[in-house]
Amino acid sequence: MKIGLFTDTYKPDANGCAQSVEVLANNLIKLGHVVYIFCPGKNLLIEKEDNVIRIPGIEVKKLYGYKIAQPIHPLIQKEVDDLKLDIIHAETEFGIGTLANLISFNLNIPRVRTYHTDYVDYTHYFVPEELGPIYDGAKRIVTLYNKFYGDHCLRLMTPSEKTKKGLINSNIKTEITVVPNGIELDRFNSNNTSLSTIKDIKKSLELLNEKVFIYVGILADEKSVDVLINAFVKVKENKFNGKLVIVGLGPSEEKLHKLVYKLDLNDYVKFTGKIEPEIVPSYYHASDYFVSASTSETQGLTYIEALASGLPVLAANDECSRDVVEEGYNGFFFNDVNSCYEAIKKAISLKDDEYSVLSTNALESVKKYDAFKFAEDTLKIYEEVIEEYKSSYKIYKTRLSNDIVRISLRNKMSDELKLMLSVDDYVSYGFRKDSLLTLKTINKIKDNEMVVLAYRNALRKLSMKDYSSKQMRESLLRKYKLTNDQLNGIINKLTQLDILNDRKYTISRINVLKESFMSKRAIINKLIREGISKETINELYEDDAEQEYFNASKKALRYQSTIRGKSLNAKKQAILTKLVNDGFAIDDAKEIVSNLDFSKELLKEDELLKSEAEKAYNKYSKKYKDYELRNHIFNYLASKGFNLEAIYAVINEMEY
Repeated sequence: MKIGLFTDTYKPDANGCAQSVEVLANNLIKLGHVVYIFCPGKNLLIEKEDNVIRIPGIEVKKLYGYKIAQPIHPLIQKEVDDLKLDIIHAETEFGIGTLANLISFNLNIPRVRTYHTDYVDYTHYFVPEELGPIYDGAKRIVTLYNKFYGDHCLRLMTPSEKTKKGLINSNIKTEITVVPNGIELDRFNSNNTSLSTIKDIKKSLELLNEKVFIYVGILADEKSVDVLINAFVKVKENKFNGKLVIVGLGPSEEKLHKLVYKLDLNDYVKFTGKIEPEIVPSYYHASDYFVSASTSETQGLTYIEALASGLPVLAANDECSRDVVEEGYNGFFFNDVNSCYEAIKKAISLKDDEYSVLSTNALESVKKYDAFKFAEDTLKIYEEVIEEYKSSYKIYKTRLSNDIVRISLRNKMSDELKLMLSVDDYVSYGFRKDSLLTLKTINKIKDNEMVVLAYRNALRKLSMKDYSSKQMRESLLRKYKLTNDQLNGIINKLTQLDILNDRKYTISRINVLKESFMSKRAIINKLIREGISKETINELYEDDAEQEYFNASKKALRYQSTIRGKSLNAKKQAILTKLVNDGFAIDDAKEIVSNLDFSKELLKEDELLKSEAEKAYNKYSKKYKDYELRNHIFNYLASKGFNLEAIYAVINEMEY
């Protein structure tokens, strides 16, 4: 396989990313593959040295002196085209990273990316924190920048779970795989450093029999080296036998030197300046513990180097360091200056056999970071991505229809495919014409097409009338086969947009139902059936006794006009029963019925009584005679609620 590694930093730069690229390249070559490294150079012309191709770059002094290459370079594209690369691996995001994007797109080469550095933590190098809102805006831009580059590759690799979570929070859609950076473990074997070398290092740093705590890395604000220095103020005050060795350069170097001088710690804190990478293991071997207060690491390669050297690690308690360090097993955690001092104090106080156990555990804990395994894991991802790329489709046409984007795709075999997704998803994925979609992405969109249709249907329904969340759920489920998560997603989105709002629905519904002369109890029961909680109803329902009485009166008049064929007493009882069943108070119902005007009913009472008597006669005369017939007619009319004297009079008239 021919592999192109594109990186903005490479040796002689001394940092984790440059080292990771070198280790990966060397071990991929050992696995039998051809590797080309594209990185910035110092000269104005392209430089080639074996498999390293250096592109003209500009030094950025604020960013540790790294160089950024120009992102558009036609000659490099021609160079890559001639190499016939199988895959491009972008290790950084700036000039070279952008160049990798363009070449991948123009030459149709599948591309993966490793996210080594959380650049949000480095925003202050370009925009000072003192600028407040501008600084916050710059951090948001960096997040969007990360999302753009993350979404425009086929696979994202991160060195730790911490970094993966950060990328997921940026709403990146590309599949993310954790692949811890590997190191050449043998390089840090203590047997490789002679006792005389250790003696020379200790002598140069004026170290005697003290416990040596070493920090290796960039000297920058985000590394919090000042926390370590301030912790040694207490080491000095309490006369503990320990010293701090700081290895590295960086923008905060002068400030840290001044801090040491100000705190009068020159005998306790030693700076080495820049140390060549091949000598760094010897400095670990001349030390007893590694210490770092940084919380900006994405993996912490120096932690792994130290552990591989047999050094227990004292680290700031951070999600990244917790992936590498286990409290009491191969090191200790701290949170601030005071707890850092306590960790140093604990380390100094350990007996030889206790320290030996920690050191053994340190060596055991880093076996999983073997460089060869790192290369094998990365190679496996290359193979997966190349296969995905072969079956991928390109967008050749898009069409916006209301709130839906319809995209047309075509693969290398000219097979066509049409998909539909929401505008929000289209923007979120970062699609555009000629974007490449893998089958995984296509299947995700297909799975979500039903959701798009359901969401669109929900919007249409809500534009015509109000719905409660429960009603909308039931309506969508009747028409679409949605999973519970999909349905919840639609409801949550409608709720966030304030298009679906149960509180507003409840207020509006209460007013409408009151106007239809419903009782409070009936309104509450109806709202509960519509999915509104009792708590919400009780909070929003405003009691109004006059309105309740008025509604009961209106209902009574309606029943009075619709109930027919009953005696006056039966009609009154029927109205009373209906009002109580409707949820109105019985006392109010009785009072309202007693105040109704039944004069029309009284005028027709005799006529109705005679009509009912004839019905009773026709019903019972075929079976009963004389006294029995009279009793059955009487009982029938009495059950209808007619006045007893009036019944006797009608029966007597019938007998006459």
